[in-house]
Amino acid sequence: MKRAILFDFDGTLAYMQPSHRQLYEQAINEHAESTQPVPVNEISVQDAWLNWATDDGVEHLEYSNSKEDYTKLRRKIHIYRLEALSVQKNIEIIADRVVELESNANFYMLYEDVKETLNALSQENIQMGIVSNHLWNLNDITKHLGINKYFDCIISSAQIGYRKPHPKIYELALSKIDVPSENVLFVGDNFENDYLGPKKIGLNAVLLNRNSAGHIDQSIESLREIGKQL
Repeated sequence: MKRAILFDFDGTLAYMQPSHRQLYEQAINEHAESTQPVPVNEISVQDAWLNWATDDGVEHLEYSNSKEDYTKLRRKIHIYRLEALSVQKNIEIIADRVVELESNANFYMLYEDVKETLNALSQENIQMGIVSNHLWNLNDITKHLGINKYFDCIISSAQIGYRKPHPKIYELALSKIDVPSENVLFVGDNFENDYLGPKKIGLNAVLLNRNSAGHIDQSIESLREIGKQL
């Protein structure tokens, strides 16, 4: 029987160090012309995408034709967030700097349970993929981290124009791995994107709860527990 696992990326396989919030702080403090450091306590991630929301989820197909087009969209997103943070001076320069910083593959780190889990699953001949709301260069980031060899598909919302939990992004992943949906497990750390969204189109799903915050029956606290879900 063919089986497959689809993974989220951020918060599941890898994390940013420094964090995305800290990258905003760095960019702002480099260019805001303030005598005092500007703290970034919270960034509203979802609100910035409302202009591209549909009944099914976020769609930005017109910005997914090329890296240059997607960079324009990231710039718009960052400007929205910077305005929400009351940044006024040099806002376009700061937005461009955030685009540059967040694309740096050196800022991404694997969780310590990732490689051993991927090794074990590959030995079981389980197909694997990544489905992530991420940047245009996700493939370069995973290559830098040394994990590309494990995956049959690496799908970033940036390149396909749909963001989780839009059903189209999961459907595309299914078409890439050619495994029946009832034999596919989705693993991620976001309840809506990585649990509810996959289940709505007939996938199995388990929520990765690394910080033990909250609990549902189909949850694990480490990728080492995936074997119990298969």
